[in-house]
Amino acid sequence: MHARRSHTILVPAIALLMSCSASAQVGGPASVDTALAPGWIAAALGTPQRQAAEAALHGLANRLSANSNANGINRVMAVDDYAQLRHASLGDGFETNLVDPVALLAGQPLDACLRVTGQWRFLVIVAGKPAGLLTVERVRNEWKMVAAGASGLAAEVAGVEARYAAETPRPRLRFIRSLQAVADFIEVTYPSAFSEPVRRSYVPLASARAALYGEQFRTEGFSAPPQPESDVESRLIEHVRLGMRDPRFIR
Repeated sequence: MHARRSHTILVPAIALLMSCSASAQVGGPASVDTALAPGWIAAALGTPQRQAAEAALHGLANRLSANSNANGINRVMAVDDYAQLRHASLGDGFETNLVDPVALLAGQPLDACLRVTGQWRFLVIVAGKPAGLLTVERVRNEWKMVAAGASGLAAEVAGVEARYAAETPRPRLRFIRSLQAVADFIEVTYPSAFSEPVRRSYVPLASARAALYGEQFRTEGFSAPPQPESDVESRLIEHVRLGMRDPRFIR
C-alpha cells in the first residue's frame, strides 16, 4: 500500500536548514491574493506565506552555496549545483488539503471531507523548470520554512498546471492528500453557471496511481487523465479503510 515519495528535508532534523529559515510576521501586508482563501494553487502574491518563502529561499540558496558538502542536499532539489539556487525564484503556492478519513467513511462527498492544514508549499523554479518545493508553516505567530525538497512532487504539480494553463475557462486546481491511503491528487474544478452543477474531477499523482490504480496507469510523466469524483471516492474509501488499521492512525 505504501508508495515511494520524493525525498524532503525537514528543518527540525537538519540544523543547517533551520539556520537559514526566514520568517514573516503574520500581521502581514495589506495586499493579499484573493485566490489564496479557497486554498487553490495560485501565486499567492503579497501574502505572508509567500514573503516568508521568498526570504527563506534567499537564505537557503546562500547557505547551501557556501557549503558544497552539506550532506548531499543538492540531491533533493533538482539542480546540478547549489549555486543555481542563487538564481531560483518562486512559482505558484498551494495549501495542503487533507482528506478527513472519518468524514469519508461516514459517506460524505469527497469535496466535503477536505480539511486545510495551514501548511503552504511553493514551487522553486530554476532555469524555468521546477526544482523542488519550499514549505512554510506558522510557528509561534510567524511564517517559517519547515521543509525543502520533494523535487518529484514539484515536477508533477507543475506538469498538471501546464496541462490546464491554456484552457478557457481555466479550471481551479487544488492539492489533495490522503494520509491513510498514501495518495496525492490535484482536484480540477471548472466554473459553472448558477443553475449548473459544479464540474469536478481529480488527477491522480504518482503516489495515488501506485496506491489506488496499480497497473491501470503505467505511463510516464503526467499523462494520467482526470478521474471522476465517484471513482476516486470509491477507491479512497477502500484504501482509507485499510489504512486506518495502521497503528499510526489508531487512537
